[in-house]
Amino acid sequence: MKKMLLFTFSLLIIAQLLQGQALHPSAAFEISSTTKGFLPPRLTTTQRIAIQNPAVGLIVYNTDEQSMEIHIGSGEWVKVSTNSGIKLVSSLLADASEGDTFFNTTSTTLNIFREKVGWYSFKTNAAGFIGEEIVHNNLTYKTILSETGRIWLDRNIGATVTPIAIGSNETQFGDFFTFADAMVTNRCPPDFRVPTKSEWEAEEVHFETAEEAFAALRLTRTGFNPGGSNVDGLNQVGDVGYYWSTTDDGSTTNAWFLGFSRLSASVGNFLKSHGFAVRCI
Repeated sequence: MKKMLLFTFSLLIIAQLLQGQALHPSAAFEISSTTKGFLPPRLTTTQRIAIQNPAVGLIVYNTDEQSMEIHIGSGEWVKVSTNSGIKLVSSLLADASEGDTFFNTTSTTLNIFREKVGWYSFKTNAAGFIGEEIVHNNLTYKTILSETGRIWLDRNIGATVTPIAIGSNETQFGDFFTFADAMVTNRCPPDFRVPTKSEWEAEEVHFETAEEAFAALRLTRTGFNPGGSNVDGLNQVGDVGYYWSTTDDGSTTNAWFLGFSRLSASVGNFLKSHGFAVRCI
């Protein structure tokens, strides 16, 4: 039986050479075809674990994980491919699955989808690296990474310095905007925007008080302005923080925002005519 297998194997190599497909100088063995592929052993995770003394470099296709796996020694296997391919797109898919990876050619960002938190975004331009400086409307901002893997500006729009405390002073609060003013084009630097309701909800899971909101994203207790887009006549400064989202509640008067106090944090809806802070994502 062993002789028959060796004979068959030899015939395959001879057939390859007879087709004019000379063995590549760097290869000990080469399969050449334009109509068929190479099919590795297909094993479940349990079957793969049962392999006795696997060699370093041993390759199998794991049918449970739907991926190629290679043994790197000491019983450790690593994936060399997944069932989620990399695709070049100009917009993110609405029906993305766990692990889907896209390069957005419009914003030059690498995006990886995680079902629990949504899209992770990794920018390829200089401003996308954490801590890099971004100049917008004569003010210099930096970037910070949140618990959800999202990149945010390190301060509110209009703030002249990064806040060092929850309620220090108005230079660290930034400007206040009605909902309409917050939605103005270019309110945020290029590649940044006002967050959606769902994005605030994803972040709010990680903090329950104003202290925790500041620790997470340097969000300050700015108060709010019932008079609209100005810093005169602020209410509840040092007690609460209110931050617009881009999502209205379907009415003509209200929109969703992130709000927090010394004891709680939540996403709610309120009058669009009020002046809230803006933090860009």
